[in-house]
Amino acid sequence: AHLCVVPRPLKPCPEARGGRGASSLAGVAPEGNDGWEAPAPRLVPRGRASGAAAALAAEKASVGSLEPRFARLAGLQLEGQIRSWKNDWGFVVAPEHFEGDLFCHRDNLESGAESVAPGAAVAFQVGPDRRGRATALVVVSLNAPQDWTGTGQQLEGVIRSFKQDWGFIVSSSFQGDLFFHVDGIAGVPPGLLAPGLEVNFLVETDKKGRCVGVEIVPVSKVRRGPPPPGAQPPSAKRGRLL
Repeated sequence: AHLCVVPRPLKPCPEARGGRGASSLAGVAPEGNDGWEAPAPRLVPRGRASGAAAALAAEKASVGSLEPRFARLAGLQLEGQIRSWKNDWGFVVAPEHFEGDLFCHRDNLESGAESVAPGAAVAFQVGPDRRGRATALVVVSLNAPQDWTGTGQQLEGVIRSFKQDWGFIVSSSFQGDLFFHVDGIAGVPPGLLAPGLEVNFLVETDKKGRCVGVEIVPVSKVRRGPPPPGAQPPSAKRGRLL
């Protein structure tokens, strides 16, 4: 290990403590003091950088490995749209900030969400994944439930609460929660209808003009792994929500 020399503070000689003939510099022996000896230097091992410094260096190195179109945006808060989503991953587009699309994995969806609907407006950051590839991080939906009314887009969410004949659903595809009535439930046994149940649903307007969840069914647990290397994303693009 490399060693660096760190000098110890000088000890004041008797004359430097206010006695007769004291030096004007405290701790420095005056000339002619034969009884004073300089302290031996203290050797301190020069270890590696601290954990914080090492993490910062690693982060800079990872950002430096990103494509130029993404490297300049690293760490910035951006807004875009989910172009497509399949199983555990999808792609984000943001023409105002970069060309093409940006990969997104469900691990980077906020609030523990597992999917987000194609067409959803989202806020996100650009950063490297564990392999140094550009990916969308801290992904949050910007839509309200009513934005999905009449679109026919099947959403995924979780029953937040349920009491007697009604309850509320939360989803990564919109902010806040969505009201539902038992009349909108399809294919869910009464015994399974409870907080925490993952469901698929549509958003419509009821007879009272309220935005509600309908055609509510349990989410299939069949999921696939991450896309294989070199997998081509779907070519079809969805229009933006109005």
